[in-house]
Amino acid sequence: MSIKTLRKRIALVAVSALGAGLLSVAPASAGNSDAITASQLSLTAAAASVDTTGICAASAGTSSAAPRVMQVGGTQQVALATNGTGRLVLSGNAEWKTTPSSAVSYDANKRIATTAATGNFVFTATSVGNFTLISTTTGAPATALDTFYFTVVSSCSTAVSVANSFVQVGASSSNIETASAWATRQTALNATEPTGGSASGLDTSNDSYTTFANDDTAYIAVRARDAYTVDMTGTNTLTVSCDNGAKVGGTGLGFYSNSSFTAHTGTSNIAVVQATSGVPMSTTCTVQFNGVTLATKKIKFMGDLAKIVIAPSRNGNIETGTAGRFSYKLYDSADNLLTGTVGTLTAGPTLFTVAEYVNADYYAASTAYVSAQGADKNPSYQTGGYGKFQCNDYGTADMSIYKYAASGAKITSNVINLACGGAPFTWTASLDKASYKMGEIATLTITAKDIAGGVPAYAAVLSGLSVALPNMTYVVQPSASDTETTPRAGVWTYTYTVNNGTSVAGSYNGAVKVTVGSTSSQYNKAVTIPYTIQGDGTVSNAEVLAAIVKLIASINKQIKALQKSLRR
Repeated sequence: MSIKTLRKRIALVAVSALGAGLLSVAPASAGNSDAITASQLSLTAAAASVDTTGICAASAGTSSAAPRVMQVGGTQQVALATNGTGRLVLSGNAEWKTTPSSAVSYDANKRIATTAATGNFVFTATSVGNFTLISTTTGAPATALDTFYFTVVSSCSTAVSVANSFVQVGASSSNIETASAWATRQTALNATEPTGGSASGLDTSNDSYTTFANDDTAYIAVRARDAYTVDMTGTNTLTVSCDNGAKVGGTGLGFYSNSSFTAHTGTSNIAVVQATSGVPMSTTCTVQFNGVTLATKKIKFMGDLAKIVIAPSRNGNIETGTAGRFSYKLYDSADNLLTGTVGTLTAGPTLFTVAEYVNADYYAASTAYVSAQGADKNPSYQTGGYGKFQCNDYGTADMSIYKYAASGAKITSNVINLACGGAPFTWTASLDKASYKMGEIATLTITAKDIAGGVPAYAAVLSGLSVALPNMTYVVQPSASDTETTPRAGVWTYTYTVNNGTSVAGSYNGAVKVTVGSTSSQYNKAVTIPYTIQGDGTVSNAEVLAAIVKLIASINKQIKALQKSLRR
């Protein structure tokens, strides 16, 4: 029976009791002065002299969400602490078996016991379903005091429940990650080690980590529970098997077995390591309790450093001292991204000095990156990093970097070209074509150079930019705050549409102006860009008139030729 049905049944019993004058929602002080009071009724724990049998889950029973579970025919002893007049009401699925005094009276169904005696009362579960035990006063109307909730099943299950058990993979040998901590980490940018305690408190199968660095150890925590969310008892067998040669449980093999397992692993958990140090691998581990599979977990181990890839990303600025950047990524032999900063320049160019390396991995990731990673937020997984370099002069220079792998091998990156520049000093502007049809797309390109004739520094802008292209409309308006369109190239591009229907075919001159540091008049005036716009195929009045004039001229010429021929 569902919790909703249980609540409806409780309400029905309460309504019936009210109608019979047995129950009230009045304050506890109302009614008889010698009436029993709240908190005097309790469920007796199982013991040698206690009539308690067939209890499947000995919860407190004070919440409908977590009722005490009994099997049919099971008994539960309850104790009334002090002498007082009252009633003990079973709502259904049970009946009173024994009472502490012959003076106790029952209703016809042996579900309502009226008593003035203290002591132990015992009831028997009679059928599958849900019921409550409620203590009340005997006044008219009576007052409800203590309430306990029960669920009756045909027989208690002793088997492990997969749905109620938890298996978690993590990086800590001493702590698991609780469900609340895991949920917080889905939106928080942190990778702190879990502090949830041992596996006895495990309440989620969401993994802390599933990807591990070379030679790191993965730990599997297990908590086995029954159908009533109670930890398993007795002596059980726990086995963990991992494929692809992964070593588990310190055995040096892919199989671990514990035949004296109770309900949960110790604080050291079950250790899993890669088959061969330095060699990347993935493994699937199967966790079984008494032959029942609780979970299969996929674990990935990175290998040793095998490749470094670098790429230029920002030109340095010799004029302001702003550092340039190049990106780097570290890979193992399976092209898995690795963590860590890179090492040393293979040759030290005099043009610049590498200042520092920044590891842009999970710790400094964006919220979007964390979200994309889902539950697999591992400090051994990263998107790469970047190096900073300070410029000593204008120009470009080649460089590469290297780092030693754990094996001792020297791993050298590819060669890249880095640039050091300054603010735009000279510039040119041009259109992609000399002639356009109405409705076509035109592209304006502005190229700037620094004082040394090289590409400008990162984040350079075209100060004082002004553009006028008659009979064209920009897609995005050019602005003096625009940074370069093509990174590290000093190139700005803008797209225009040639007006259709409103343009007049003909020749036009566009104008572009940029304010730069050069004192040359060539670069401190507007540049004129000539272009033509062709007609859209329709005939204008001007064209008709021109054609008529031309036709008249041709006719006049023919008349003169005819006259001349007749005079002969």
